Amino acid sequence: MHRLLFVPVALEVARRVAAGDALDNVFAFSANEALAESFGIAVDNVCVDATAINSETAEFAALTVASVTALTTYGERLVLVGEVADDCVMSIWDCEAANGGVIAEKLLASQVVAFFADAHTTATKELLCAAVRVATGLSIDDAWELPEVAALIAQTDLLWHDATELGTYFL
Repeated sequence: MHRLLFVPVALEVARRVAAGDALDNVFAFSANEALAESFGIAVDNVCVDATAINSETAEFAALTVASVTALTTYGERLVLVGEVADDCVMSIWDCEAANGGVIAEKLLASQVVAFFADAHTTATKELLCAAVRVATGLSIDDAWELPEVAALIAQTDLLWHDATELGTYFL
């Protein structure tokens, strides 16, 4: 069985993946039961192994958490989506476990099914810059509470890109 992982990355890491490099010990977010519980999402469609939720709402929450992590860590919202075998994903026991945080042994370029990035519009760039100024270096939970981060999440949509665009988008 496989699950979707939402991997916050810096632009240079996305370029490496686009070039075919694999990433080892990847920190990611999964639409799992811990995340569903944290966000108050009903656990009504659980996979056989009871670790992943098949819910668009939970996946959107995992994507949003990954985007805030990318924002606070790299100063941009860039998230790769990988489809990874369950037996290659380990739960973590730190503060990000409740946010769906997991570790994947490896992420291959061939496992990336999509990626999300901010639009290159003036309005988005202004909101992004405001959020980066106040959120850089903060934890997800601390950044989440900031008005600038809330405004960025509420007023802008991350744009979906098919994995086939990896090679051209990051050149």
